[in-house]
Amino acid sequence: MTWRGCDPAIEIKSIDDLRSYIRSLNYSWRPSNFVIHNTASPTLYQWWHSVPPAQRMENLRHYYENEMGWSAGPHCFIDGKSWFIFTPFNVKGVHSPSWNGTMLGFECVGDYNVESDETGMGAEVMKMAHALSGEVCNHFGWDPNNLKFHKEDPNTDHDCPGKNMSKSGFISDVEQYMGDGGEAEQPPVPVRRGTVYNLLPGDKLNIRASASSSASIIGEAVNGDELIIVGEAWNASTLWLRFQVGRDAGPGVAVYGWCSAAYVDIEAAPPPPGALSEEDIGAICEIASASDIADYAWNDRGVAPVGYTQGMALAFAQSMLKLRAGHSALVEMAKARTDSDKDALNIYREDFDRLGMSVEEPGLDTLRHLYALMLGHGMRESSGRHCEGRDISADNVQSDTAEAGLFQTSFNAHSASDPAFSTLMAEFADPANVALCYLAQFDDGVSCDADDWSNYGSGSGYDFQKLCKSCPAFAVESCGLTLRNLCNHYGPIIRKETELKSAAEHLFRQVQDYMERDHDMPAKVAKRKPHAKKKPGA
Repeated sequence: MTWRGCDPAIEIKSIDDLRSYIRSLNYSWRPSNFVIHNTASPTLYQWWHSVPPAQRMENLRHYYENEMGWSAGPHCFIDGKSWFIFTPFNVKGVHSPSWNGTMLGFECVGDYNVESDETGMGAEVMKMAHALSGEVCNHFGWDPNNLKFHKEDPNTDHDCPGKNMSKSGFISDVEQYMGDGGEAEQPPVPVRRGTVYNLLPGDKLNIRASASSSASIIGEAVNGDELIIVGEAWNASTLWLRFQVGRDAGPGVAVYGWCSAAYVDIEAAPPPPGALSEEDIGAICEIASASDIADYAWNDRGVAPVGYTQGMALAFAQSMLKLRAGHSALVEMAKARTDSDKDALNIYREDFDRLGMSVEEPGLDTLRHLYALMLGHGMRESSGRHCEGRDISADNVQSDTAEAGLFQTSFNAHSASDPAFSTLMAEFADPANVALCYLAQFDDGVSCDADDWSNYGSGSGYDFQKLCKSCPAFAVESCGLTLRNLCNHYGPIIRKETELKSAAEHLFRQVQDYMERDHDMPAKVAKRKPHAKKKPGA
């Protein structure tokens, strides 16, 4: 019998590549939904403590084809780090007797009769299973409530995918991924603004709870309404936009909805300011190297690597340009001190007052004083090493909780500052903006080994760890946002172990003087545009 599966299995690690694969196929056979399985054997432990996964996939192909006599197998194996496409999604698979001809089959690696789907690698497998499920539902326009667990097949007599997996909980997690909760697994999309148009006179645009024309209507929009677009998803051939339709109700809490992109005129987002010139870089590095703070012995950490002081000075100069341009992330970082216990400027209020560093007005002075705090914070968290990996004494190996980079930030901090956080991530992840990272300067005097460069998990959390280490300027600005909106993310801030030094502020004052003199740039803060009006019922 001819093998109709993949030869070899296709390994996919990023959600972008997964989406591209799903969209690339010509669906001469079109599935109607999908079935969730667990491998049972191998267990998760066996999978990760025996042969490499790629060899495991070869072994499985031999088993299905030569020992079972099957022409194909399940469509995808999910191991917590990769999706392995085992049978093309446009080819009938072999995985569940009643549904082989009509449904995709997804195998979650593990035995969920005995292993947990809520902790460790089991939780990572589930996150990737939810993401895959959400992506195929978006692409084909499926309702996740119609997915099947293998044990529901009347021609199956075993408990698959295991008693520890709840179908209602799985469906809820898929729906969350597709709707308001899914952004943790979505790749970052720059925040854009759009205006509703193309509606006939008297017509209204339905705002949906998810990216589907069958999803619940949660509000309406009319021609001329402004939208803040924070994401997108394809459902079959329709591009849907995810946008904010209400003001934040607290850190990470806002009202979101979906609509068809056909009715939104999207403004082109201005690119971030260009990288500093070689002349500017050289001058600012000289300022940093000659500064008093460059020779300061930080408590329990010693003198900073020369690259750390130089890199932070360059990052501040870059942030000045972005603040002048009204960049949303920098406006947020430079806002006046708030009374929140999650604002580092409030936690350190007495220290700022004692040193004569006012943080009571929005603008460049507050940004400069925030940078002074960040200079000490990076030394406390990583000793100024841009490639610093997670705290190996902590059990945080999931992609969204593993710490990384200068400030030991983890991806789960993003929700407190979105959409500005995701905008930063998308900008710095763009290969066209690699010059904005200043890696060569941050790397001066820093030694990184293979373990330092290791990252954990998959998806956006994995990408975040990698970007923090390889693009230190991103780590700086994402930390700045987190210090303003979720400073309890950092133990040294809450315990006030981070040092705030007047010599640090003096360094950034010198950089500011240089930029204002040589770039003719008065400090100013752009005012935010209002969020879109919330529609009745939204």
